[in-house]
Amino acid sequence: MKQIRKRLTFSNVVACLALFVALGGASYAATQLPKNSIGTKQLKKHAVTRGKIKMSTLGTVPDSAKLGGLPASSYSIRSAVILANGAIASGQADGIAQENVSVATPGLICIAGLDPAPRTAVASLAFNAFNGDDVFVAVNPTVGGCAGKQVAIATERPVGITTVEPGGVFRADPVAVIVH
Repeated sequence: MKQIRKRLTFSNVVACLALFVALGGASYAATQLPKNSIGTKQLKKHAVTRGKIKMSTLGTVPDSAKLGGLPASSYSIRSAVILANGAIASGQADGIAQENVSVATPGLICIAGLDPAPRTAVASLAFNAFNGDDVFVAVNPTVGGCAGKQVAIATERPVGITTVEPGGVFRADPVAVIVH
């Protein structure tokens, strides 16, 4: 009896009471609360985390094949390195096929036939660009040699053509393009 009395301190008593209150609250919640009575308003921020969710209990998202009303493929990024003659560099394309690329004039490359149609495009000279060598990109061009195509890429110097100018000999290298 002395052993128990020695360990019967104020803090032990309070800890045991807290334990019983907590267990009583949990058992009340488990047995007395109606189904689906706890919602978003009752949950604290970040209270539900990925580790606390049993993934097999989640249903499918309605219309999950479409994101923002667009199919998931609309968000794909396609790319290619295009040579001066319009050929795609071997092993340097993802989502852009040779039939999508044409050369309107030296230095003007057109891309068409991509599905879905690109909304944005970025291009740069792929290798030894010289200071001042610019690349211009237009999505859905309405004028020029690529009018009616999906993307027009124009370089300051004809791509792949060596030119001799007062500043020296210049060669504009292939164009790397990314479309989304």
